[in-house]
Amino acid sequence: MVVEELPLPFIEWLVQSFRYGLAAVVVFLIGSLFFGYLLSTFRYGASEGFYLTARVMFRGVGEFFQISPRRIIAMATLAFKEAIRRRVLVSFAVFIAILLFAGWFLDTESTQPGQLYISFVLTSSNFLVLALVLLLSVFSLPTDIKQKTIYTVVTKPVRAWEVVLGRIAGFCAIGTLILLAMGVFSYWFVVRGLAHNHVVNTDDIRSSELIEGGLEGETLKNKNHFHSFPVDANDQSKTDMRMGHWHGVTRQGEGENTSYRVGPAQDGLVARVPQYGKLRFLDRTGALAEPISVGYEWTYRGYFEGGTLAAAIWRLEGITPEKFSDGLEIFWSISVFRTHKGDIEKGVSGSWTLAHPENDNQSPPIPFESKEFSLDSLYIEREFELATGETVDIFKEYADDKGRMDFILRCDDRGQYFGVAQADFYQHVGDRNFAWNFAKGYLSIWIQMTLVIGMGVMFSTFLSAPVALLATLGSVVMGFFTSHVKELALSVFNPENSTIDGGGPIESLIRLVNQMNVSVDLDLGFATTVIQALDAVIMAFMWAFAVMVPDFSRFDMVRYVAEGFNVPADVWCQQLVAGLAYSFVVTCLGYFLLRTREIAA
Repeated sequence: MVVEELPLPFIEWLVQSFRYGLAAVVVFLIGSLFFGYLLSTFRYGASEGFYLTARVMFRGVGEFFQISPRRIIAMATLAFKEAIRRRVLVSFAVFIAILLFAGWFLDTESTQPGQLYISFVLTSSNFLVLALVLLLSVFSLPTDIKQKTIYTVVTKPVRAWEVVLGRIAGFCAIGTLILLAMGVFSYWFVVRGLAHNHVVNTDDIRSSELIEGGLEGETLKNKNHFHSFPVDANDQSKTDMRMGHWHGVTRQGEGENTSYRVGPAQDGLVARVPQYGKLRFLDRTGALAEPISVGYEWTYRGYFEGGTLAAAIWRLEGITPEKFSDGLEIFWSISVFRTHKGDIEKGVSGSWTLAHPENDNQSPPIPFESKEFSLDSLYIEREFELATGETVDIFKEYADDKGRMDFILRCDDRGQYFGVAQADFYQHVGDRNFAWNFAKGYLSIWIQMTLVIGMGVMFSTFLSAPVALLATLGSVVMGFFTSHVKELALSVFNPENSTIDGGGPIESLIRLVNQMNVSVDLDLGFATTVIQALDAVIMAFMWAFAVMVPDFSRFDMVRYVAEGFNVPADVWCQQLVAGLAYSFVVTCLGYFLLRTREIAA
């Protein structure tokens, strides 16, 4: 799994984010009041607009502490019934239909079917729910205003706070109900879709010099794959890992009555808890150095040369016999850069070495063959046999008193390169419940849903339904690309420190029309100066907008769940707090904007 930044502990994140978040909320609310003043000025004039904005601000603070939960529940109930009348439950029927026909389109020969199924159900649920609540939230209030049904509410002793909060709560309730049903059926779909078994034909048992005991079996093909397994003398064995899972094998009977029973798939749906280490690189002389750049623009992974002393070294902590009494299980993912083709059907040779962090004790190299773009694993038993026949305890020989141990990765093929990042290697320290981890994936969708509902209701308080739809949709789209917009703004404001060439939107359009290379500067002159000045103004507005909208890409837990990693509590707590903070801000803004309308006077 690609993890460019390891998550901070929740408390540390909260301390770091509190000051920035508080400042952002204050600036956002002040900016919102200024926008409300401009809107009121446009409608009623400068002096009346200022008076109206000031009155709404002071009155809003007082009314906030007079909110009635009973009236909010009543407004939420009305919004819930309104959503039911608009047949929003049809979206759930559409989702069920998608699941029923999904088997026709999913790649049955995928090497990671679990990842494929989980990504499909979470992604489809995400887009379907966001589209549903987007349409529901932006059309509700403008429709009531247009049909004048809103007057039956505002003539009652109901405050604007309660109107906004009630609609958000009601739409969140119906969205939560639909999302809960989707989650239950999605879990059933994933488990049922991956459930399978294999049969062993006893005639397929054959001799093998590579298997201890001399006999190897093979299952019949099912779900587009088969498994091999060693025939163990104790009647219990396990197959190899294929398609992201393995099976237990039990031998039954003796002689001609011998048969083999294959158990259900294991480790296909997991929530692994990884322990990452600190990464450093050695150059071809064995000295500490920066990794080599092979020309890729994405600098997430660093590369080192094969066939030399160059290596990547991870140092793990807490490697003690109390935690790992039987041995160590490590996982890794490697990117390969080839300077010559070699045997293209064969992976590049590499090796792992265990090393003591304070002395020269190192284990013999453990060879492997690279599997690019896929996860590989190795189980290292506690008792390690040396070439001399001597057996050593890896914890006593290669770990220090603090439980630190180095894992050295080398590329053995000269002229080839391995590329790794810090999160590409981890120690497997345990598993969590997959069903709960799957629910965390839907929690991230729920957070995104509440944000879309809040923004939809907020925009609908002062815009017509079609315009509110475009504004909310634009905010959501911008939210998924905030990091890219900020990088583009940096390329305009500070091109020397940017990795993006080509300038702003107008300059890029000119280059596109004239088929100019991004590395070629525009001709100096008045026209170029004007174009760059306009780009700076445009990108200033886009940067400000990107800062204000929530970064939806950070609320995505699909990659954790689909790739079999436990979603850390620090991650989903951060997302939940950030989502609630954004929801509070848009609720406040929705109140002030609604108060500027005549119906709320």
